[in-house]
Amino acid sequence: MEDGIIDGTACSAHVHCHIAKEFKCGFQSERGEIEVEFTDWNVRYARRSEVDATRAHAHAHPLEVFNAAQLPYFEVETHSPLQTLAPGDFIHYVIHERVEFTQLLGPSARP
Repeated sequence: MEDGIIDGTACSAHVHCHIAKEFKCGFQSERGEIEVEFTDWNVRYARRSEVDATRAHAHAHPLEVFNAAQLPYFEVETHSPLQTLAPGDFIHYVIHERVEFTQLLGPSARP
């Protein structure tokens, strides 16, 4: 993608949100995993969910990333497979999230 925002391989994508540019991109992930590193803060955010690549997903992808140029706003979306629900129906879809420090910081250095 332009401006070096996204790079990666067939197995993974790396999204670099170090510039104020609006974009939204979707991608496949066999393992349903996405990690976002906030290197200025030494923090990593990880999200994992079950992905069924044989089923359709909203916006055609199970994972999406959105960055807003004018706001301090960054969004990671995880989509379950598309499902039509009748009144009273429900689905159960689990998303596991984790935030971790990538470097041990003293109490005064934490964001």
